[in-house]
This record gives sequence, C-alpha cells and structure tokens, in this order.
Amino acid sequence: MRLHEGARAPDAASLSAEYDLVVAADGAGSTIRTALAERFGTTVERTAPDYVWLGADRSFDSLTFLVSDTPRGPVVAHVYPYEPGRSTFLVEAAFKPTVDELSELFADRLPGARLLENQSRWSRFTQVSNAAWSHGNVVLVGDAAHTAHYSVGSGTRLALDDARALAAALRAEPSLPGALAAYETGRRPAVEHTQRIGRESADWFAGLADAGPSSPEEFLVDLVTRGGRISMGDLTADADGGAPAGTVVSGR
Repeated sequence: MRLHEGARAPDAASLSAEYDLVVAADGAGSTIRTALAERFGTTVERTAPDYVWLGADRSFDSLTFLVSDTPRGPVVAHVYPYEPGRSTFLVEAAFKPTVDELSELFADRLPGARLLENQSRWSRFTQVSNAAWSHGNVVLVGDAAHTAHYSVGSGTRLALDDARALAAALRAEPSLPGALAAYETGRRPAVEHTQRIGRESADWFAGLADAGPSSPEEFLVDLVTRGGRISMGDLTADADGGAPAGTVVSGR
C-alpha cells in the first residue's frame, strides 16, 4: 500500500478505471460524489441558521451548550474539548456576530480565555443524502454519503462505523457488488435514524427565537429531549432526576 499525503486525487473516472475499489471519504463537499451525483441520486440542502467553527484556549470538561439571548436573537455555542487546554467552539445564530462580540457574550464562560479563528467563516449546514451509496466500484462513506446535523455530534462516529461495516462486508461477501450492497443495507437504517434526530435537533435550535419564556428546568428538559434520542420517560426513570452528564446551559 502506498499513501500519497497531501496529494490531489485524480478525477472519479480515472480512479474507477485504475483501481478495483474507490472509497470516497472526501467529506460533505465530495468531488467524487459530485462527479457521479446523478448515479448516486444525491440531494444537497443548505439549512439555516448560519454557523461558524471557532476554537477556545480553554478545555471544557464535556460537551457543553451555551445560549445567550440578544436583541437580535439567541446565540448558541456548541462546545467540546479536543485536547488539553483547547475546545471546539461552534456558534450558530440568525445573524453573524463578530468574534469580539461573541467573546463578550460568553465572557462569563471564558474567564481568561480567548476565542480562536482559523480561516473561520460563517456558512450553513449542508444536509447530504444519497439514494445509493455505491456506483460500480465507487462507494461513499461518512459525510460524502450522508451528513447529520452538528448539534447531535455524530459525524465522526458515523464515518468510522461506515468504514468498519464496509471492511466487514468486503471480507464476508465473495463479490464486490454483493459487499457494497451488504454495506449499504446494514448501515442505512442507523444513518437515517441519526439524520432524523439531527433534523429535529436542528429545528429545535432554529426555533429558539420563537420559543416563549421558560424556566431553566423546562428549558433543560426541552434541550435534552429535542431530537428524541432521550425521552421524558428516560428522564423520569432516572432515580436522581438529573439530566445526562455533559449538558450545560448558560445565559438563557
């Protein structure tokens, strides 16, 4: 096996002609998928609101949601640690506050810390779906095949699960078409379930501006149950009556 780090891949037709199997794992904006979009039955939809990927030079303990009300509407930050002393700080809003404005809005949660930019720009989430995940000897995995809204934090897990399932199918099935069919059949239900949860979660966050006032407890319950992954029954069955670890709300 030869690895070509930092190299630009040839076009889909060239890859398909040269190799027995082409695994397209090139993300939501996949060039390979785009070249074969009609074959895959690709649907791409950009959804509101706008969001921006930032960092913070502070390590939060766990996945944290921060909400700040402003005269222009709520600003939501999805925060999680990725290495000691650093966290991802993804912000979504109906308008586009500057980094300085965001630093001021969330100053109480960032004592002594800074928000970090790295070619950060506001954009909209890309919802990707495909009627078929393979065509000939080309197969899609991860965000190239499907995206789930960032608010449910499942993109990396889905991609790794795809890779494991594809490898298992290739080992188990005697033919490439059979392996690719088995891979898709096995993975699609879980992926579509997560996409549905992601859409419901995205709709919930997008609707915050129109939501009426609520107590902190009511807001937290709505947040935790927003996608249907956790139900009210799950919460009431909790002997301690607490929300799942890692969920934090500030400034609402």
